[in-house]
Amino acid sequence: MKIRELISKRKIVTAVSLGSLLESYDFALFAYFIPILTPLFFPKDNPFIAMVYFMGIYSSSYLMRPLSSFFFGYFGDTIGRNRMLILSILLMAFPTLFIGILPTQDQLGVLAPSLLLFTRLLQGFALGGELAGATIYLAEEAPKEHRELYIAVCLTLEQL
Repeated sequence: MKIRELISKRKIVTAVSLGSLLESYDFALFAYFIPILTPLFFPKDNPFIAMVYFMGIYSSSYLMRPLSSFFFGYFGDTIGRNRMLILSILLMAFPTLFIGILPTQDQLGVLAPSLLLFTRLLQGFALGGELAGATIYLAEEAPKEHRELYIAVCLTLEQL
């Protein structure tokens, strides 16, 4: 393998790994803001019930991950993994932005938690597709002699 090809492959592996890290960070950041967001989207009269509802919204996004793996896997094989990775990153970015500008329950009523649930489902869908797609993409693009190491680094970054 030529030096130029090796550098190009390392750039691809670095970009995919950093993309996975940032996407997982966006996904996990939601849990960090639970104490701040709960009173904004659920009734304040019973904080325990509001927290249970919010944790339900948080965990609902995990239900979408297996479904999106099938979706992104199928279209990744037919259309191309690069396009599917870009789509999964966009599907993570737009709901994350939307959560930041989403009106609260005081402004929108019952529709606010419903929109929050929808955005979390989209985020879960994006993350499920990105995890499988990035791993397979790295397996195809990494140098053969270091393939396992590059995949392990990517998967470790996603678990941080």
